[in-house]
Amino acid sequence: MDDESKGLLKRIADALTKTPEPVQHANMTEFENLKKELDAEKAKTAELVNLKQEIATLKAEKATAEKDAKWNAMKANLPEGWLGAKEPETRKEFEADPGAFALKVVAFKNTQPQGQKAEGAGVAGGSGDMGSTEEQKFANMAAEVAKATGIQFV
Repeated sequence: MDDESKGLLKRIADALTKTPEPVQHANMTEFENLKKELDAEKAKTAELVNLKQEIATLKAEKATAEKDAKWNAMKANLPEGWLGAKEPETRKEFEADPGAFALKVVAFKNTQPQGQKAEGAGVAGGSGDMGSTEEQKFANMAAEVAKATGIQFV
Protein backbone atom coordinates (compact mmCIF):
# COMPACT_ATOMS: atom_id res chain seq x y z
CA MET A 1 0.00 0.00 0.00
CA ASP A 2 1.23 3.37 -0.75
CA ASP A 3 1.51 6.21 1.70
CA GLU A 4 -1.47 7.98 0.30
CA SER A 5 -3.74 4.97 0.83
CA LYS A 6 -2.34 4.39 4.31
CA GLY A 7 -3.08 8.00 5.22
CA LEU A 8 -6.58 7.72 3.86
CA LEU A 9 -7.26 4.50 5.77
CA LYS A 10 -5.84 6.01 8.94
CA ARG A 11 -8.18 9.01 8.69
CA ILE A 12 -11.13 6.70 8.10
CA ALA A 13 -10.15 4.52 11.07
CA ASP A 14 -9.68 7.58 13.29
CA ALA A 15 -13.05 8.95 12.23
CA LEU A 16 -14.75 5.64 13.03
CA THR A 17 -13.10 5.16 16.41
CA LYS A 18 -13.15 8.76 17.52
CA THR A 19 -15.59 9.45 20.37
CA PRO A 20 -17.53 12.66 20.14
CA GLU A 21 -16.62 15.32 22.62
CA PRO A 22 -19.09 15.51 25.49
CA VAL A 23 -21.55 18.30 24.90
CA GLN A 24 -23.36 17.40 28.07
CA HIS A 25 -21.90 20.19 30.18
CA ALA A 26 -24.41 22.70 28.86
CA ASN A 27 -27.21 20.15 29.12
CA MET A 28 -26.15 19.09 32.63
CA THR A 29 -26.30 22.68 33.85
CA GLU A 30 -29.75 23.09 32.36
CA PHE A 31 -30.80 19.74 33.84
CA GLU A 32 -29.58 20.76 37.31
CA ASN A 33 -31.43 24.06 37.06
CA LEU A 34 -34.64 22.29 36.05
CA LYS A 35 -34.19 19.82 38.89
CA LYS A 36 -33.84 22.70 41.39
CA GLU A 37 -36.95 24.38 39.98
CA LEU A 38 -38.87 21.12 40.25
CA ASP A 39 -37.82 20.69 43.88
CA ALA A 40 -38.88 24.27 44.63
CA GLU A 41 -42.28 23.69 43.03
CA LYS A 42 -42.72 20.46 44.98
CA ALA A 43 -42.01 22.37 48.20
CA LYS A 44 -44.57 25.03 47.24
CA THR A 45 -47.14 22.34 46.46
CA ALA A 46 -46.56 20.67 49.82
CA GLU A 47 -46.95 24.04 51.55
CA LEU A 48 -50.23 24.66 49.70
CA VAL A 49 -51.54 21.25 50.77
CA ASN A 50 -50.64 22.05 54.38
CA LEU A 51 -52.35 25.44 54.14
CA LYS A 52 -55.49 23.85 52.69
CA GLN A 53 -55.60 21.41 55.58
CA GLU A 54 -55.10 24.23 58.06
CA ILE A 55 -57.92 26.23 56.45
CA ALA A 56 -60.24 23.22 56.62
CA THR A 57 -59.38 22.75 60.30
CA LEU A 58 -60.00 26.43 61.06
CA LYS A 59 -63.33 26.37 59.22
CA ALA A 60 -64.41 23.31 61.19
CA GLU A 61 -63.36 24.96 64.47
CA LYS A 62 -65.25 28.13 63.55
CA ALA A 63 -68.39 26.18 62.66
CA THR A 64 -68.18 24.29 65.96
CA ALA A 65 -67.68 27.53 67.89
CA GLU A 66 -70.70 29.10 66.16
CA LYS A 67 -72.84 26.04 66.95
CA ASP A 68 -71.68 26.14 70.56
CA ALA A 69 -72.45 29.86 70.86
CA LYS A 70 -75.95 29.41 69.43
CA TRP A 71 -76.60 26.44 71.69
CA ASN A 72 -75.35 28.28 74.79
CA ALA A 73 -77.58 31.26 73.97
CA MET A 74 -80.58 28.98 73.57
CA LYS A 75 -79.67 26.90 76.63
CA ALA A 76 -79.61 30.06 78.75
CA ASN A 77 -83.26 30.70 77.81
CA LEU A 78 -84.56 27.20 78.41
CA PRO A 79 -86.88 26.67 81.36
CA GLU A 80 -85.46 25.09 84.50
CA GLY A 81 -85.38 21.31 84.36
CA TRP A 82 -85.68 21.27 80.56
CA LEU A 83 -82.29 19.64 79.92
CA GLY A 84 -81.07 17.36 82.67
CA ALA A 85 -79.64 14.08 81.39
CA LYS A 86 -81.12 14.54 77.92
CA GLU A 87 -79.00 17.56 76.97
CA PRO A 88 -77.23 15.80 74.03
CA GLU A 89 -80.54 14.79 72.45
CA THR A 90 -81.99 18.24 73.05
CA ARG A 91 -78.96 19.85 71.44
CA LYS A 92 -79.25 17.56 68.38
CA GLU A 93 -82.90 18.53 68.07
CA PHE A 94 -81.99 22.23 68.32
CA GLU A 95 -79.19 21.96 65.74
CA ALA A 96 -81.40 19.99 63.34
CA ASP A 97 -84.11 22.68 63.24
CA PRO A 98 -83.57 25.75 65.45
CA GLY A 99 -86.85 27.37 64.43
CA ALA A 100 -89.00 24.38 65.32
CA PHE A 101 -87.12 23.95 68.58
CA ALA A 102 -87.65 27.63 69.48
CA LEU A 103 -91.37 27.27 68.77
CA LYS A 104 -91.46 24.18 70.98
CA VAL A 105 -89.82 26.14 73.83
CA VAL A 106 -92.22 29.06 73.37
CA ALA A 107 -95.20 26.70 73.37
CA PHE A 108 -93.88 25.02 76.51
CA LYS A 109 -93.37 28.36 78.27
CA ASN A 110 -96.87 29.46 77.27
CA THR A 111 -98.41 26.38 78.89
CA GLN A 112 -96.60 26.89 82.20
CA PRO A 113 -98.30 28.86 84.95
CA GLN A 114 -96.76 32.28 85.40
CA GLY A 115 -96.34 33.99 88.74
CA GLN A 116 -98.98 36.69 88.72
CA LYS A 117 -98.58 40.05 90.37
CA ALA A 118 -101.25 41.35 92.66
CA GLU A 119 -103.61 43.93 91.22
CA GLY A 120 -102.15 47.38 91.25
CA ALA A 121 -98.56 46.12 91.44
CA GLY A 122 -95.99 47.65 89.16
CA VAL A 123 -96.35 50.87 87.22
CA ALA A 124 -99.51 52.86 86.94
CA GLY A 125 -102.20 50.98 85.17
CA GLY A 126 -103.00 48.39 87.81
CA SER A 127 -104.16 45.06 86.49
CA GLY A 128 -103.47 46.19 82.94
CA ASP A 129 -99.79 45.42 83.59
CA MET A 130 -100.33 41.69 83.24
CA GLY A 131 -100.83 41.66 79.47
CA SER A 132 -97.92 43.97 78.77
CA THR A 133 -95.62 41.99 81.10
CA GLU A 134 -96.41 38.76 79.28
CA GLU A 135 -95.92 40.47 75.96
CA GLN A 136 -92.62 41.89 77.17
CA LYS A 137 -91.46 38.44 78.34
CA PHE A 138 -92.35 36.97 74.96
CA ALA A 139 -90.64 39.85 73.15
CA ASN A 140 -87.50 39.37 75.24
CA MET A 141 -87.44 35.64 74.64
CA ALA A 142 -88.13 36.11 70.93
CA ALA A 143 -85.24 38.57 70.75
CA GLU A 144 -82.93 36.04 72.44
CA VAL A 145 -84.05 33.29 70.07
CA ALA A 146 -83.55 35.62 67.09
CA LYS A 147 -80.09 36.51 68.33
CA ALA A 148 -79.16 32.86 68.86
CA THR A 149 -80.68 31.36 65.73
CA GLY A 150 -81.31 34.22 63.32
CA ILE A 151 -85.05 33.38 63.27
CA GLN A 152 -87.30 36.30 64.10
CA PHE A 153 -90.84 36.13 65.45
CA VAL A 154 -93.41 38.72 64.49
